[in-house]
Amino acid sequence: MMNLIKHETVPMTNFDRLRLMRNMMHLTIFPVMDLASDTVYLFYSVSATDTMFMAAILVFFVPMVIFCDHLYKCELYPIMYFGRPLDWVFLFTEMNSLPAVIITGITTLPWTLINLPIILAIFSTGYVLYSTKLLPVRALR
Repeated sequence: MMNLIKHETVPMTNFDRLRLMRNMMHLTIFPVMDLASDTVYLFYSVSATDTMFMAAILVFFVPMVIFCDHLYKCELYPIMYFGRPLDWVFLFTEMNSLPAVIITGITTLPWTLINLPIILAIFSTGYVLYSTKLLPVRALR
């Protein structure tokens, strides 16, 4: 039989919280600055052709598509914070056809628009953490 070690939890003091926040700032400041400098360079530099500019935009936003794919594979969908669509809105039990997806999208549009500011803020924060490679950082003990 395996012996399990119990870890005692010690409440954090204000000093510990301040030190943790300072360490998190040191961890995140350089990747966020790198992402910001890439964005500024992309939009303020002059491209030789429009095709090169579009290619740069495409390459810059490829991680967002991969992030959306990651969210889909982990089954992490947006949460409706300000009310949930009523049961009658979901006319189809399975989303196995394009008309079912379109009709459900149209009927849930009011709830989506109401919750859109919060969903975009959470998505943007997650995208910044993902694109700066800070999403997989975990505490080591």
